[in-house]
Amino acid sequence: KPRRNLHLVELWAAASSLSRFSTLAADREAVQAMGSIDALAGGLVLLHGTATQKRQLQRGELRSLLEDAQADFPAKQRWPLWFEAFTKGSMEPVLILRLAELRDIEEKYGWKAASGSWLAWLMSCFGR
Repeated sequence: KPRRNLHLVELWAAASSLSRFSTLAADREAVQAMGSIDALAGGLVLLHGTATQKRQLQRGELRSLLEDAQADFPAKQRWPLWFEAFTKGSMEPVLILRLAELRDIEEKYGWKAASGSWLAWLMSCFGR
């Protein structure tokens, strides 16, 4: 019976890894299509952010949100948090982790912040 439980743990860990990988891959593809992390990060904050994070976004503090996320959650400390989000059944990983990962993607691939604001880009998508 202990061996059977080990298989369940292995399956759970594999599913968690796959969940994280697919989220990061989707984010990376979205950033590559847009050429900047700003639009994706702004949209994530609008969808999943707290009231405070949304106010920061409205004040134009998106870059500081990204930098703070990366500073508060160094890459080596993120895996347990991703795993916890998965085990609690959360469909979306914690916003702050995704922002930290986006900032890492920006640094790794050299994508710069888009010229103009993310809000202007978003509004252009809806023809306003």
